[in-house]
Amino acid sequence: MTEICISTGILGWPLEFFNPDSLPDFFKIVPASSVEIYTGALQQRFKSASGVFGLEATPFQIAPLLEDGRWWKLYPNMRYVILTREDVVAQAISLHLMVTTGVAHTSMGFSKEQHRAYETAKYDAVGIYKWLRHILEAEWLINHYFTDHQPLLITYEHLTRSPEQVIRHIASHIGVEWNGSVEMGKLLHQKISSQRNKDWAQRFREENRFLVDFLLRRRGSAPIAQLEAEAKMNLPQRQVQLVV
Repeated sequence: MTEICISTGILGWPLEFFNPDSLPDFFKIVPASSVEIYTGALQQRFKSASGVFGLEATPFQIAPLLEDGRWWKLYPNMRYVILTREDVVAQAISLHLMVTTGVAHTSMGFSKEQHRAYETAKYDAVGIYKWLRHILEAEWLINHYFTDHQPLLITYEHLTRSPEQVIRHIASHIGVEWNGSVEMGKLLHQKISSQRNKDWAQRFREENRFLVDFLLRRRGSAPIAQLEAEAKMNLPQRQVQLVV
């Protein structure tokens, strides 16, 4: 989504400015001695010609700023776009494969060893559940901190089906107009999931049906530890073993 936003020319450069892995590189561009100086310099350096500044962040990356309230002082007029995925089991599988093999989003730029690791990866229910848990905790944090700020909610599935419509919604949400087009085939980020991913998702749902159904009914409503505690009271022991 961020690549598409950048390609419009009017939606700024919504990069992961608060990703711990990226911070050293951004500090080289905008040296700063405080988070206030850092955010101010970023807004000047990375805003579009139309004056739009954007950023991408997970709630985990900005948790300290959310918890102590500084986030709202740094960005008092921010408009929020929340990107979720309808199929969070498939998302968990993608994250699991990305972390364990180093391959993500596109088949370009990766070594033969990484491709081999991706193609030969073995099904791992515990690994998949780890990332499902991560996703659901993120959704709870997003709801907890941002629901009152009238975010625009979009899904990954909607974005891939109708990218122009989604980007027009984002532009309208922040008060600008865009009527361009998106050529998905020219993006650097391309989907790499295969039938293997679909088979794993189906297997995971079938083997952990009660757990998955319960968590998805309650997704975003409470911290994941609370949901797990409630689920354990109603699930067979075989399901509990996956959680532990």
